[in-house]
Amino acid sequence: MVCGIHKLTQRGCLAFIKKVVRESTKKALLNDGGGLYLRALMTGTASWVFRYETEGEPHEHGLGSFATFTLDEVREKARKCRQLLHEGLDPIAESQKARQTRHNATAAPGNSSRTFKYCAAKFIAFKEVGWRNDKHRRDWENSRGDADHVAEEVHHLLPTS
Repeated sequence: MVCGIHKLTQRGCLAFIKKVVRESTKKALLNDGGGLYLRALMTGTASWVFRYETEGEPHEHGLGSFATFTLDEVREKARKCRQLLHEGLDPIAESQKARQTRHNATAAPGNSSRTFKYCAAKFIAFKEVGWRNDKHRRDWENSRGDADHVAEEVHHLLPTS
């Protein structure tokens, strides 16, 4: 038996998934070491998880699908998770912060969420590629103006948090 980390091979992972399917095991874990596991389901799907404990509580952080990420790629993700833990940070919380930051970067300028007006303008810009003449643009913008007015009226009726 191999000790430490980086115990798995691609061939071994595929054999493990086939075994789980063949034996109709509901789900099973295969340890690569250092908190990295391959979780296989009897449906034939598999995903990578990083398992760790903080304050005595077990946690599992999903690192992606076996079909999408290579063994080397998830080993690098697991290494980053171990670094975060060493720095006293929670890998799941850091992942959620990064996701929120990416969301905010794509939101309307000067606003933490996308407004109706911003989304409507983006939609019109996307759709106008297929329009044959300028009348279509005017029709869409006129209808958007009506929708903006309704959205502003409804906004005043909504409770504020």
